[in-house]
Amino acid sequence: MKKQLSIIGILLAALLFLCIPTKSDQAFAADSNTRATTKLVHGVHTTYQKRNVQTNQWENFMSLYESKTLDSSYRSTEPYPGLGLRNFKIIKTAYISITETGYYSFKTSGNLGMTLMINDSPNYGTPIYLNAGQVAKIKFESWDIGQIIDPTSGLYSHIQWITPSMRPTTNYASIPLEKLYTTPDLQGVEVETPEKLVNGVHSVYQKRNTQSGQWDNFVSVYEAKTLDSSYRLTEPYPNLGYRNFKIIKTAYIPITESGTYSFSMTGNLGYNLMVNDLPNYGTPLYLNAGQVAKVKYEVWDIGQINDPTFGLYSHIKWITPSMRPTTTPVFIPLEKLYTTPDLQGVAL
Repeated sequence: MKKQLSIIGILLAALLFLCIPTKSDQAFAADSNTRATTKLVHGVHTTYQKRNVQTNQWENFMSLYESKTLDSSYRSTEPYPGLGLRNFKIIKTAYISITETGYYSFKTSGNLGMTLMINDSPNYGTPIYLNAGQVAKIKFESWDIGQIIDPTSGLYSHIQWITPSMRPTTNYASIPLEKLYTTPDLQGVEVETPEKLVNGVHSVYQKRNTQSGQWDNFVSVYEAKTLDSSYRLTEPYPNLGYRNFKIIKTAYIPITESGTYSFSMTGNLGYNLMVNDLPNYGTPLYLNAGQVAKVKYEVWDIGQINDPTFGLYSHIKWITPSMRPTTTPVFIPLEKLYTTPDLQGVAL
């Protein structure tokens, strides 16, 4: 009898051991709790490459799906973190569902090297006949050719089109995000997304009520963007329009060094800067290490021409204590900007 009980005890102990999660099981569970997936339908597949200066060959740096158009535009910022501002190539691929039969014309412009492939064939601006119901594959490559990085126009490559229903116009238009699909079946691709957005801004997009002259909220959203705004022939936010808009971006910056900070603004939009809820018009500001500075940057349409080269833009730059005695301000990078004052991020 005692022998039978001891055997039963051993079996129960073994069963209990099997039910206890191991360290790797717990780590896996924790990891799965910190990840979320979503389907990205509209956008592009982007491959960022870096030229090997020894072999002169292009090497893959990063490959991912992005909620972006086929255009590329960078003003003193890297196309992708760590990629650098020189010796890079960007390959964007998207699929367009053709809804009308006829001739389509595509045009590229910019100060990067560029090549365009439509349905895996080179296209140099020659009109191409497409049938309603087919899905066209668009592959747009752009690369650094050693040009000077102008602080106003930056580095950019754009693709525009004329569809059959747009004719007889000869004015090309940007291809909007909602026309671009990440997969040829138009169903989208599963992508991992963070459950928290730590680095970025809180943006409020507003529309002016032309009857009352007041600003009405259009949408409020947290975004993985900097405080800058730049739009070339595209709306600041889908359906917001090209006129009578305002963008209010708020971010928090942890101050790591005590001293004098200077902020400067440039652009062809109206703008207003608030630092710690006080207006700042470029006057140097003393900040202490350990504090968290609140930066609120508003920009709005003042009726200027949306030039196809420069577009509509407003930039904010700074000079930190350790940068002095330089008088050349630089952009505030995304990793310096936090969505919440506690620096913990906001749940998505």
